[in-house]
Amino acid sequence: MKEAIRRKRKQLGCLPRSKYDIIVRCLNGSFDVPVKKRTPEENNCLAMIRKRKDFELGDRGSLLCGGKQVLVKEDLPRFVEKMFMENKGCGARVIYNKLKVNYTGFSEQAILEILYNSKYYHEKYPRFTNKPKPKTITEEEPGKRWQIDIINMKNQSVSYKGSTYSYILQVVDVYSRYVMPKPLKTKSSREVAKALEDVLMVNLAPDIIQCDNGLEFKGPSMKLLLNKYNIKMINSRPYHPQSQGKCERSNSVIKAKILFATKSKRGFNWVEGLQDLAYAINTSFKRVLGGLTPFEAYYGRSHVFTKERHSSREIKKTIRRANKKAYRSLLKNATSPSKYKVGETVLIRYPFRKSRVPTKRYVIEGKVEKVKRNGVYIVSFQVPNKPELGFVSKSVGVENMTSLTVALEKQRKIKKHSLKQNRSEKQNHRTKYYHVLTHHENLQLLDGVNIAMDPNPDGNCQFAAISHQLGKIGIYKDVDALRKEAVHHIVENRYFYETFVYDETFDEYVKNMSKNGTYGDNLTLIALMREYNLQCLVVSTRGLEHSSIVSADGKFDGDVGTIALGYFPEGFGMHYVSIRINQRVYKDIISRLEQSYDNGDSGDSAASGDNAASGDNAASGDNGDSGDNGDSGDTAASGDNGDSGDNAASGDNTASGDNAASGDNGDSCDNGDSGDNGDSSDNGDSGDNGDSGDNAASGDNGDSGDNGDSGDNGDVSVCSALKELQDMINNRRAQKRTTFPFLMLPLHIQVEIFKFCIQSNPSIQFVLAKVGKPFRDLIRSMSLQTPRIYIRPDIGLDTSNRNPVSVRFLLTRAGRNSGLISAIKEIIKGPKWANAWLRLRVSGIGWYDIIDVMYRHYR
Repeated sequence: MKEAIRRKRKQLGCLPRSKYDIIVRCLNGSFDVPVKKRTPEENNCLAMIRKRKDFELGDRGSLLCGGKQVLVKEDLPRFVEKMFMENKGCGARVIYNKLKVNYTGFSEQAILEILYNSKYYHEKYPRFTNKPKPKTITEEEPGKRWQIDIINMKNQSVSYKGSTYSYILQVVDVYSRYVMPKPLKTKSSREVAKALEDVLMVNLAPDIIQCDNGLEFKGPSMKLLLNKYNIKMINSRPYHPQSQGKCERSNSVIKAKILFATKSKRGFNWVEGLQDLAYAINTSFKRVLGGLTPFEAYYGRSHVFTKERHSSREIKKTIRRANKKAYRSLLKNATSPSKYKVGETVLIRYPFRKSRVPTKRYVIEGKVEKVKRNGVYIVSFQVPNKPELGFVSKSVGVENMTSLTVALEKQRKIKKHSLKQNRSEKQNHRTKYYHVLTHHENLQLLDGVNIAMDPNPDGNCQFAAISHQLGKIGIYKDVDALRKEAVHHIVENRYFYETFVYDETFDEYVKNMSKNGTYGDNLTLIALMREYNLQCLVVSTRGLEHSSIVSADGKFDGDVGTIALGYFPEGFGMHYVSIRINQRVYKDIISRLEQSYDNGDSGDSAASGDNAASGDNAASGDNGDSGDNGDSGDTAASGDNGDSGDNAASGDNTASGDNAASGDNGDSCDNGDSGDNGDSSDNGDSGDNGDSGDNAASGDNGDSGDNGDSGDNGDVSVCSALKELQDMINNRRAQKRTTFPFLMLPLHIQVEIFKFCIQSNPSIQFVLAKVGKPFRDLIRSMSLQTPRIYIRPDIGLDTSNRNPVSVRFLLTRAGRNSGLISAIKEIIKGPKWANAWLRLRVSGIGWYDIIDVMYRHYR
């Protein structure tokens, strides 16, 4: 036994050409590479020679191992094909046993892989494993669709009342599975039509009759009958009895009952007892009908009069639920067929169906020309033994198709299985959970990023990962303590976090987050970072470019401590891990994040407007210019130390920086100015108020409009309003009240908030006006300028119609890049601007005032 194991271990594996040549050079003495210059492959070959000690050279310089010639890996497919052809087709084991008599350096598995990747093997032993996806035919009411078929009873022909019957016309109601069989003497079109009419005289005529492609259903008698009762005839798919599944199933049941009665009774006449057999079938309970009988489903009552009657609605509901359950069970056990692309070469089986007379079925090549529904393809191929026909195109079912090689078909199955797993629903994090291995590997393969601790996926992964990171800087907290601190911080700062909670109330969110096993989200992460004055670098498995920084202000600060977490996004596991980051990768991520901040709306680019000076371009000092044309004068002064950067002056209607003050005296708040004052568009000046943007125009009278209030009018500045609002919030918190109703704010603060909202999105004034009477009165008291748009006459807008106008209508007529659509997008800001409807009012030739913006909801 030990000797056999030793021989098995010494079996030589497949040698590539490069290793083969190195071993030959070593044996003939031509290998002279110095030790320091040898490659790992050369060292491996030398170690193999010292270990095996059975390598030698043959007469012609070939390599021998144990007295047998060594086959090179690149030459093995040629030997396998030769042996396969010489033996008129054989398996991998036969080829292996015949080759190992004179050769070595291969295995049975290597031969099997070569055969699976070869075309000649699959043509000899094709594997047609595809099956079309099951599709059930259902109805919502009884008597709407019938399936009919002919049962051949020639082997059991019987005489009844002087006539010989050899066939049965099977009629099945699709909804209830109720069977209505009729005996037939022949299967001519006339007799089939007569028997079907007898069934129609007793039962109501259906809307659809489904049958196969038999000639007995295509005669003139059948056409006259269908026209008489206004019935639509549908033919099932050729050579596909599954299309008539319910009828075929009923046929087998009737045949089985006739066979049982024939064996149990001597001389059973199935024509005489056919209706008794049908009654037995129609009164049998069926699982697919939810425990009902076909009689109950068809007539709405039980065949036993002592039983209580059912309502038709209850029966329909039961059958619908049972059908769905049966279909789900069918799909669960079914395998999805492979999918082939147009232009792909495949192997097909011809003829496509087995005939009653045994005939040879050829395996030939075909080219996919078109993809149809339900696993059917149009394939062009050449009919065997009929070259005069040339290439023909026919419909081929997927069950008669396969790839050129076994390996290609297996690869297609593996790919399809992986796609099916990716489409599966995400499992709940609180129950039994498995990581998606591929994303775990992606996080490990990121250069310079390694997993330091992978917590259990029990819903506490975020807090466990943070606890591990805090332990590195000397803060030791367990998972429960971190969860309590995060929830406490969120409750104490409810006014900040409440706006980010959706799909549930804030109290419900706090209650659920307090429970052990509820996985943390972005709010808990922000709360803990604020609580410990830290910042967190979150690295996503999607790549370093999807990384983000979580801090108190959303920015990176080099003077604040940083922890690092890895994150599997939603749909890919939703899991947090503690990670270690290389210093080089850490600096690269931080520089990338800082660059994204510089390109955004914060930092040096805070200035807004068409002509606003932003960042390094903002002039500082007493005479800082704001915009290209507008001198700020006394109003735009930012003090003796004119600030630039975050507090740069803006020229369009919005103040940048933290707090911007306006007024004649040049006072600034936090060294930032350029209040919300603007001039009119026609006169270009409104006193000492500086230039405004395009939206401050109010007509020819020179008024600055809503956004053009100057400091001489005595309005409260944004800076003072924000300070007053902060004082009120602090007083509210001192009273241990976490809520702050909006209507409790002073009127001037409400006006400032509304102004800020309307400046960012002009169409929001219509939404605010519909909230309630207080908001509507406040909007009216502000005397806001109505948004105006210009519509060309060639657009074809009906001015006499007072109905709302769809933005999509204007988009179709004017074009996406037109000035009209640009103006609408400036008024209605958001992703759903194209779904809006505008209520317009004529204000001039081609000019319209937008008096309302609405969205229609369709059922």
